[in-house]
Amino acid sequence: MASLTDKLRREHSAIVEVLNKVSELGIGNKEGVAVLLGAKQLILNHLAREDRELYPALHLAATNNAELRKTIEYFTHDMQAVSRTVLDFFAKYEKGGSGLTFGSDFGKLMAQFTARLHREETRLYILFEKIEHIVIAPPKT
Repeated sequence: MASLTDKLRREHSAIVEVLNKVSELGIGNKEGVAVLLGAKQLILNHLAREDRELYPALHLAATNNAELRKTIEYFTHDMQAVSRTVLDFFAKYEKGGSGLTFGSDFGKLMAQFTARLHREETRLYILFEKIEHIVIAPPKT
């Protein structure tokens, strides 16, 4: 069975792949808008999984670990900023758009989003992998 962080990394790959497809298609047509809305749903599902499965375990582990608590607070604050950028972008373009403004906004979104994914995979998920056996009870047999 795949670990939670393996699932989350696969979701990252799927999200980036769909966002690259949006970049390729643009959103000046129905197909591009449909792919964009699919990307939005992938991102929202991913965030929900993190909120449901990743962060509770990290918060539990951070109860007696000030360094971990500080790291989680950083990631939580950072995620709020990234989420706002993502949601604002989707609100602006969910019915379509084109031109330089879309290209510029999409480039900013991709830069901020991919940087966040990299930070999660190289810092947050590694922390989780170190503590998951402690805070997550093994399945009952």
